Amino acid sequence: MESRLIENFVWFLRQFVSISNEEVNDFLLPVVKLRNFKKRELITHAGEVENFINYLDSGLVLKYYKQGDEEKVVQISIEGHLVSCEESLYTRAPSEFFWRR
Repeated sequence: MESRLIENFVWFLRQFVSISNEEVNDFLLPVVKLRNFKKRELITHAGEVENFINYLDSGLVLKYYKQGDEEKVVQISIEGHLVSCEESLYTRAPSEFFWRR
């Protein structure tokens, strides 16, 4: 399964950039971290600094913030997309958002 996930990710990247198998092995694989999340499991917590750009291989995820007891969904992403709390990733400030599978 792990090799299938890597193949899917490399296929996704090759839609946008030319990357050889050698480059995948030398530069990409050393920094890729496979993470699996169960349904309703939090991927990113509000108040934390984002450290990942996530490729969604299957399923969908919600990006939301809390207002009182309510969850306000601002983005729904499906398989084949990159997701992260970009503001936090780039500024290194705590995220205002949650990402949940």
